Amino acid sequence: MAAGLKADLVALSLDPDINLLVGKGLVPKTWSANSHKGIVSDSVVVFVVRDGNPKHIKVGGDLVKPGSR
Repeated sequence: MAAGLKADLVALSLDPDINLLVGKGLVPKTWSANSHKGIVSDSVVVFVVRDGNPKHIKVGGDLVKPGSR
């Protein structure tokens, strides 16, 4: 959509992604004004780490720290 491709349905997970489409006039500003706040599903994030978790990865922010990859 944002790149000019046609779409009937778009599933994005972060407000900034959706607001990019709002800014381009492709999604209404009221996209989250419903009983579910614009969320269509719940999902679970799972981190799989090496034995002993040597890089101490516990939350998503740990993945962008130097030396975490």
